[in-house]
Amino acid sequence: MQKACGDVNNCGVQSLLIQGDVSKEEDVVEMVNTVVDKWGSIDILTVD
Repeated sequence: MQKACGDVNNCGVQSLLIQGDVSKEEDVVEMVNTVVDKWGSIDILTVD
């Protein structure tokens, strides 16, 4: 995943890799807050 994130960034698109457990509410809140703090909103979300 880190390579994919780096590849995307190298294409001139901003991306952010965040690891967490989506079955844990506190992890989800932390992930959302991290993105919103950085960019103000979530445009695309991919869960793998």
